[in-house]
Amino acid sequence: MFADSPPLFFLTLPVMNISRFTQMCKDLYFCTEEYSSGRFASVNAILGHLFKEISFRFKDDPSTAKFLEYSELCMSNFTVVISSFDMFPEPTLDNLMALTYAVRLAPFNRDPIPY
Repeated sequence: MFADSPPLFFLTLPVMNISRFTQMCKDLYFCTEEYSSGRFASVNAILGHLFKEISFRFKDDPSTAKFLEYSELCMSNFTVVISSFDMFPEPTLDNLMALTYAVRLAPFNRDPIPY
């Protein structure tokens, strides 16, 4: 689907690339070890963006009809995890990425995150 051009998300966020994100997804969804809430939040935020981008870029393709629904599910997962995030999280890359996505998404979120 993205053979001609990579997702815009990876072009606008220089700290993440497709191969790193692919590995994060494998580590999360096919895990053999425990994963952090920061990793779960980050993967869901990125997937939410990617699904939304696919639904807009390929809106005439019937195979992408459910991608907007998938995007909303991922963003809902992200919001739930971020709303229960520790006030002083350990400064890991996963946690920093999750908090960065939360700040980046804040202007677009109509509903405030409950505390």
